[in-house]
Amino acid sequence: YTFSDGMELMPGSYTFRSPTQTGTITAGGITNLDCGTKSANAGTYDFETTLSNIYPNPFRNSVNITFSLEKDQKIIVAVYDMRGALVKTLVNQNMSTGAHKITWDSHDVYGNDINQGVYVIKLITAKSVEQKTVIKMR
Repeated sequence: YTFSDGMELMPGSYTFRSPTQTGTITAGGITNLDCGTKSANAGTYDFETTLSNIYPNPFRNSVNITFSLEKDQKIIVAVYDMRGALVKTLVNQNMSTGAHKITWDSHDVYGNDINQGVYVIKLITAKSVEQKTVIKMR
């Protein structure tokens, strides 16, 4: 059984799920990436809306954010500081079903490099908000 969505996998352990089997693929650093489940429509896959992973974490210059969407929808991916202030909106648009990866260059809305510290990445849809923390180091 193979499935490729064209997304480059980073070293890590990936959990996958199919209608008949579950298991783990080891590649070296990410964990629990939901690769989707085969749907009733032949050749298509159902995805859950989830903020999959943020890597590397901690990071110095840039960080990759992976997420999947269960359907085509408008989303916001944004970064907040620990006080809850918006640092930068990374995505604010309609996106398609499936797995996605974006990279944040650790700059705020004004183009300034952010200070070291803990930040919150949020994936916001009309029905849910998922969040994970990330640590910026110097």
